Amino acid sequence: MKSSKLLALMAVLIVAAIALFAYLAPKHHSVTLRWAASAGATSYNVYRGTTRGGPYDKVGTASAPTFVDTDVDSGKTFYYVVTAVKDGKESRHSAEIKAAVP
Repeated sequence: MKSSKLLALMAVLIVAAIALFAYLAPKHHSVTLRWAASAGATSYNVYRGTTRGGPYDKVGTASAPTFVDTDVDSGKTFYYVVTAVKDGKESRHSAEIKAAVP
């Protein structure tokens, strides 16, 4: 009798611990970026930073003027810039855009 109550209590505690972890774990979101196409561009490089004005790290490449950044955590603010690639040469950074993730 005692062992069955102990097992039931342990099961409840395990479920509660899992639920607490899921509640406290960072929630992952995504940021979708869209921009005007650059004439003759064959691809675009997308850069992200956590500070206004950079520095930025490259987070991806897109063949069309849209990109979804799926590696963002909730409660953070990110700053994005994009470059166009034409004939193997990369343009200057675009204007920066701010994304505050809820």
